[in-house]
Parts: sequence; C-alpha cells; structure tokens
Amino acid sequence: MSFAKIVAGAFFRIVGAGGRAFDAIVVSLVPRPQVPKKRPYAVREVAVPGGADGVTLAGELTMPEGGGPFPAVVMVTGSGPQDRNEEVAGHKPFLVLSDRLTRRGYAVLRCDDRGVGGSGGDFAAAATPDFAADAAAALAWVRGNPAIDAERAGFVAHSMGGAVAAMAVPMERPDFMVLLAVPSQVLSAVVLRQQAEIGRASGIDEAMLAIQVNQAARLMEILQSSETPGEAGERIRSFLGGEGAPEADIRANLDLWATPWGLSIVDFDPVSALCAYDGPVLALFGDKDLQVSATANAPGMTSTLVDAASEVLILPGLNHLFQPSETGLPQDYWKIRTTIDEGAMNAIADWLDRARATPE
Repeated sequence: MSFAKIVAGAFFRIVGAGGRAFDAIVVSLVPRPQVPKKRPYAVREVAVPGGADGVTLAGELTMPEGGGPFPAVVMVTGSGPQDRNEEVAGHKPFLVLSDRLTRRGYAVLRCDDRGVGGSGGDFAAAATPDFAADAAAALAWVRGNPAIDAERAGFVAHSMGGAVAAMAVPMERPDFMVLLAVPSQVLSAVVLRQQAEIGRASGIDEAMLAIQVNQAARLMEILQSSETPGEAGERIRSFLGGEGAPEADIRANLDLWATPWGLSIVDFDPVSALCAYDGPVLALFGDKDLQVSATANAPGMTSTLVDAASEVLILPGLNHLFQPSETGLPQDYWKIRTTIDEGAMNAIADWLDRARATPE
C-alpha cells in the first residue's frame, strides 16, 4: 500500500472502492445486527439553521417517550464528508448510539454535515471553524425546543469532531461533552504516530515504514507552511509526484488536505481549546485504536479536564470506532459485525446520568 493512500485514508474516513454499493454488498455478507429495526420513540426529520446564512442542516431529532423536558445530545461527526449516521463500512455508529441514548431518556440530534446529504452549503469550501459554527447553531436550536431541558444539553463528538466541539464552546457553551477517540495531540503528531502504528500492524518492514513516516512528516510540513489551499495543492502534487505516487493517491490527498479544512486543522491544539472549557467531560479511548492512540492522547486529555465529574477511560480491546478488534486495523471495520461495543455505549449513558443528573 502506498504512502499516499495510507495518509489519505487511515486517519479519516475509510471508503470502499465501490462506495455505498460496496457497503451494501458487505452488509449482505456481514450483517450489522445493532442497527435498530424498531424505534419506540418519536423520530422527526428536521431542518436546523446552520452557522452561516443560507446553510440549513438536514437532520433527525429523536425524543424519548414521556413529557420531558429531556436532557439533549447533539452529535458531532469526525472528519471527511459525513452523513448524520457517520456511516462507514456499512456501519451506522451514530444511529446505533443515538438509539441507545434515546432509550435511556436523552433527546438526540444528528445532522448531515454541511454540503452532505440533505444539508445545504459547500463542504469543500468549509474550514473547521465553519463546522464549529454549525455545531454551535445546532446546540442552540435544540435548546430552543420547549421539550428540551436547556440546562442539560451538550455534545457527543467522535475523532476530529472533538476539535469541532471544542471550537464551538465559545459560540454556544455545552453543559457537558462526551469525546470519543478525540486527540489531545496536534494533528501532525497524531498522523505520524498513526502512520507508524498502522504500518507495523499491517506487516510493513521497518525500513519501508521509516520512509512512509518521513513522507507523512513532509506532507504535514507542506500544510503548515502553505498560505492557501491552492499553494498547498501545488506543493503536494509536486512532492507526491516526485515520490512516485499514483495519480489516484495524489488526487485523494489533494481532496483531503489541499482544502480550507486541511489548513485550518493542521496546527489546531486541542488542549488549548479544551482548557477553555470548565464543564464535565467524558473522554473515551479504545486500547486497540491505531488512529488515535490511547497511550499518546489519554494523558494529555487527563491533564486538561478540570470538572470533578470528568473522566478519561481507556476501554480494552476496542478500535477507533469502539468495535471489538484484535488488530485495530481500519480495514477490519468491514468484517466486524458489532457497530459499537455494548460496554462502551453503557459507559457513555451511565456517565451522562451521573454527570447531568441535575442541572447546575
């Protein structure tokens, strides 16, 4: 596997060669038993004003049975163009988790990213602050619902969605945050460690792995020193072309990194952003996660959180999606039946019950 394909695919969304059609074939061969077949609660399609004029987010609001007011969760997707379910490899982790939380008494809002699915706006033109503005607007919208307890509403964010949630805090302060496999390190450090760990787990020899890690470091340096996406794109194409990368891999890296998002996230410091938040946080990591290392990121998260109700937990045997996994490799997502480990979902719901049992 070439360097370019690893960097473009491993940290972010893993997409099959056939896209959704390929997903459908995989699901027919390897079922996803946790996807809810019946949902015994209110399910509403909603249009949520986004963080900019002309941006409306298409989403789904699920409400528990009963009269409320209910505590509420706004789910924040990871990087790459994501739908409301954060669908990957035929799995729909946000749908599965929202079902669990709604059954436990929480209203849950899931939205397609800006420019994805039914949502308006241009995904390719958006930077991380734009997605943060959308998340803040979604939280404000939820709080405006009379069936919602406006003092018990917060974010559940996955992976680089944690950066989005952290940036949203000054715009619309959440009452709590659940951070799932969210880095505390800067992106360049996460990418380099990920490159090494996935390479070793894939059986790449150390000499080739050193070359790939050095190439990834050079790519990060290009992003850090580029002023515009256009400049970054020209330099990335020149660099990868000189390394012998196939055109498809060059294109994949350009689509991911030579963008407003790529330039806005490369130097983002999660710790500095999270230090500005003094509310309760649950940070979960899987000890088999090769994309956001628990060993590297949990200590930084622990040192950042100040609220007495905050917890940092490393769950054994789980990968970046919180699936049970022997290897942690992203390419194993396809063949794992479990979408999210039951213990991980219970840990999230139990912590929310403890942390938000009563309003502040």
